[in-house]
Formats: sequence, structure tokens, C-alpha cells
Amino acid sequence: MLDETHQLNTQGENNGFSKLTEAQVREIKKLLVQSNLTQKTISSQFNVSRETISSIKNGRRWQDVVLPTKAVA
Repeated sequence: MLDETHQLNTQGENNGFSKLTEAQVREIKKLLVQSNLTQKTISSQFNVSRETISSIKNGRRWQDVVLPTKAVA
């Protein structure tokens, strides 16, 4: 049993099964917002399933990775 100072973080890149890095997820989110690429095309570029891209887009996966918002002048 782990105490508060020794809790495991198995989210994101710390998960041994993760195929993506945080930087890649940021790039995926950016492509989803700024390009006309399909989820299938993006998934092929990053060697993951289309379902993974959909989960990132809909906030079911990697919800803690957010794109910086532009300041409104």
C-alpha cells in the first residue's frame, strides 16, 4: 500500500502502454482545431487508431493536455 508521498502516477506518458507523448497530443489537438485533416489521416500520421484520436478530441483521453488560448486584444 502506498502512502500519500509515494502514489503512482500512471497517466499520460507515465503509463507504460502509452503510444503518445504529451507533445504529440498537443500536436494532434492543434491539427484537429486548425486543419481540415480527418481523424483517420491524423491517426495514420501518429500510428494510433481513429478511436484514439476521437477520444482525444472529445476529452475522454488526455484531457489534462490543453492548448494555450490566444489572448484577445
